[in-house]
This record gives sequence, structure tokens and C-alpha cells, in this order.
Amino acid sequence: YFRVVKFSPTGSILSMFGQEGKEPGRFFWPCAIAVDRDGTIFTAEYGGHDRIQIWSGQGVRLGGWGQMGEAPGQFMRPAGLALGPDGLLYVADAANHRIQVFTRGGRLVRCWGSMGEAPVQFLYPYGIALDVAGRVYTVEYGGHRVQRFTAEGAPQAAWGRMSGDETGLKQPWGIDVTADGTVFVADTYNGRVVRVPSL
Repeated sequence: YFRVVKFSPTGSILSMFGQEGKEPGRFFWPCAIAVDRDGTIFTAEYGGHDRIQIWSGQGVRLGGWGQMGEAPGQFMRPAGLALGPDGLLYVADAANHRIQVFTRGGRLVRCWGSMGEAPVQFLYPYGIALDVAGRVYTVEYGGHRVQRFTAEGAPQAAWGRMSGDETGLKQPWGIDVTADGTVFVADTYNGRVVRVPSL
């Protein structure tokens, strides 16, 4: 429905904002969201104008950046967003097979990754999360695995392969990390949530 909806912990709708459109202040296929501690909301969209928009907690547009493309700072389906303890915004730039890192105002700080199956390569990273120590976790829709990096992009660990059993994943879509470091993955095409055994 081209909007952001805020729910209570019990599922009641508290507020919503947004309407269809490609101009600033509207949405066209919003697919990722991150909320800062002060209530600032970051959204990502795809569909020909791939971008990040910034909103107040009341749904007032505060800014934004990005466009469809392959150059640094541009996006090809930004499918995942995460705010780090360093205050930076981490973007899973899925169809460019990379991670891009920005300040809250949209200045590109660094990026890493290319298409492939080796460490620091990706096949459609759809999800991204950071733990309290600032380590970066990604999950790949096409690579069927989780990778862990330092905040600067140095590889640390990986887990998973294409599988329907306990050894892997199948086209996973989302990832999150709890305060104690437990990693959970939305294992989309296996129709389940997986607690990653070790990273």
C-alpha cells in the first residue's frame, strides 16, 4: 500500500503515513526500514528510482538521497537497512551485490562487495543487521548464506548453503541479531525462521 505503518506490541495500528508516487515524500515499493534511537525513520525503495528517504516519527520527510545505478552512492534494489552503534546507515544494495555505508545525511563513507560466492562477495544480499559490537551480518537471497564482517568490511565468518535441512538456507530474505548476539534468519523458501547455530 506504499506506506509505513506503526504498530503497538500487540498489533494495534498506532499511525501510518505515505502514498504512492515517485516524487520526494511518496513511496514506490518501499522494501526496508530502520528507526534511529531518536525516532528518525529511514526507508529504502526500488522500482526505477531506487533511493533512501528520511522521515520524522510523525511522517514528515526530512531528506533523502540516491538514484538507480551502479556508481558509488547509487542503488539497484536497496533491500536491507540497519543503523550501527557508530551512527552510520548500512545498506544491503542487493542487485549491485555490495554493502554501502552512509552518514545519516547521505554521505558515502565506504562500500564493499562484488558479485560472487567467495568471502566479501554476494549474490543478492537482501538483509543486513549489526550487533552491539558493531559487527555486520548479511544474508543472501541468491547465496543462501550468512556472512559476518567488521564494520569496515573485513570478513570474519560465514555459514550456510542451499539446503532444506539444518545445515543451510533457501533464498533467505531477512536477518536480525539480538542483544546477546543470537542471529535469526527469515529462511523464506524453506518457510521457517532459523537460529544460526554458530558464527
